[in-house]
Amino acid sequence: MLLVIAVALLLLALGLLLIRRPIHTQMPEGEIIYEDISEKRYASKVMTSERYGLRGKPDYLIMTDDGVVPVELKSTTYPPLRGGVHKSHMVQILAYCAIVGESLGERIPYGLVIYRDEVPRRVFPTPEKMAWMEEMAEAVRAGRQSEEVHRDHGHVKRCLNCGVREGCTEALNVGEGWQRRRKGRRSGSRSYRRL
Repeated sequence: MLLVIAVALLLLALGLLLIRRPIHTQMPEGEIIYEDISEKRYASKVMTSERYGLRGKPDYLIMTDDGVVPVELKSTTYPPLRGGVHKSHMVQILAYCAIVGESLGERIPYGLVIYRDEVPRRVFPTPEKMAWMEEMAEAVRAGRQSEEVHRDHGHVKRCLNCGVREGCTEALNVGEGWQRRRKGRRSGSRSYRRL
């Protein structure tokens, strides 16, 4: 009986390993030259772009035949459909393209955003996209210096996980209905409103 249980547990563990294969298998071919994740094997440091006034640390940098590819891993369980990239993640990977290109003096053919579905999504740093990223960076800088900044979304999860939620006068008030759904139970209607 113990042997049957041990074999069943082994098969279950093997099945989980196959289902949750490492995200690293979705990286482009090349050499990892930088990583900034919890299991650090490579040196990581904050990189800067004087031109755009940005700094940051991508999750990975991969040296490919085409140049250096910044890679950002995202844990969201709801990636955009048809291989799209959320706007905030697009701004982030474009910023990494600028930062890495300037810091290393290397060609950046594209950046990659990889969500939990493990589908690599390429973001090309075209002049139009880089101009848009620069506008977004300026808006963030202006917002940080402003006396009054307004919430720009109605997403409960985003609001709940916000770093400035405690002092926000526009935070969504999440009622019991959302709390029950969040715990996996069914409930009635949505019950959140502005505080």
